[in-house]
Amino acid sequence: MKKKILITGSSSKFCEFFLPVVIKKFVCIRTFSTRPVKNGYKIDLRKKKKTFKFLSLHKPDIIFHCAALTNVDDCEKKPELAKSINVRTTKIIVDWIKSYSPKTKIIFLSTDQIYNSKWLNKEKEVNPIN
Repeated sequence: MKKKILITGSSSKFCEFFLPVVIKKFVCIRTFSTRPVKNGYKIDLRKKKKTFKFLSLHKPDIIFHCAALTNVDDCEKKPELAKSINVRTTKIIVDWIKSYSPKTKIIFLSTDQIYNSKWLNKEKEVNPIN
């Protein structure tokens, strides 16, 4: 039986490359909050009760947590919003795992502000700026 993975923030750039690979090997549950994705579920992961209910319904084996406010300027101008999206959502997911599904694995991804280019690259040589 295929493992079930949940991908939060599945409208991200990373997921454009990640999904075609994992969709062949896993049952994929995809979520989004602002930019719809095909066969995805719209959910505000900052809402603890709704998130717990959603996770309990789908019971993922692995969660790839890609949901985030990635615009650095927005994060600096709206620190409370950034914290609620980038920190609170992660805590809610971890709390659900601890309480209801301790065998579920979480993989947290953060790829913004690594390369010296605004656009996603398939670079032969990486040149991290931070």
